[in-house]
Amino acid sequence: FSDNMTGTAVGAGGTVLRATDGATWSPQASGTTEYLQAVFFMDLQTGVAAGTHGALIRTSNGGTTWQSLSTVVECVNDHGVTLCNSFRDVCFADASVGFVAGFPGEPVLLAGGSFFRTTSGGTSWSTPPAPPSEYDFFVAISFGNNTDGMAFTSGLLPVAYRTADGGDTWTASQMPLLPGSLNAVSHGDADAAFAVGDNGTIMRWNRDLQTPTERQSWGAVKSRFRKQ
Repeated sequence: FSDNMTGTAVGAGGTVLRATDGATWSPQASGTTEYLQAVFFMDLQTGVAAGTHGALIRTSNGGTTWQSLSTVVECVNDHGVTLCNSFRDVCFADASVGFVAGFPGEPVLLAGGSFFRTTSGGTSWSTPPAPPSEYDFFVAISFGNNTDGMAFTSGLLPVAYRTADGGDTWTASQMPLLPGSLNAVSHGDADAAFAVGDNGTIMRWNRDLQTPTERQSWGAVKSRFRKQ
């Protein structure tokens, strides 16, 4: 959601739905049939959605039209083979700087995770100067402000990457053994981040804590929301 009433949802088959009254959802033509797994709007008009097989689309008019950006991202695995990535999440630190993260598309699940940055509001993308890792499978990314962010990898031993300089550099932090993968993360503010995942996993990080607290009480959670 960009404000109390205006929001966008994405899903399978290139589905994009838009609400301007907080209740009524109308379909939009995305121009793709890929599974869109994440969407982020920097303001009411400008947003980016990402999904499987390198799907990356952008709108500057509230979704009336979407432009494909798939060709601007080079997808190469660790063997130097061109392979479109499956993007799992997209997030912007401000109106210009954003990140898209994921992993190589099936069925070739080789090391060589995908992590790209834009400094142009999503019109062009490239590998940042110091990406978190060349080999991790990323599932979620979030920023609390224009400098402080976190990115997570998948698996029973996921890694949390932190940045305090807008994504120029990242620091890895090993997390405790989990009952399944994390699926999403969001910042409540610059000092607190929340992640949710398989088997009811809910985790919280505070700026001054090196490790998260963990609680298992809900069913599996697959998404998150932060009011802009």
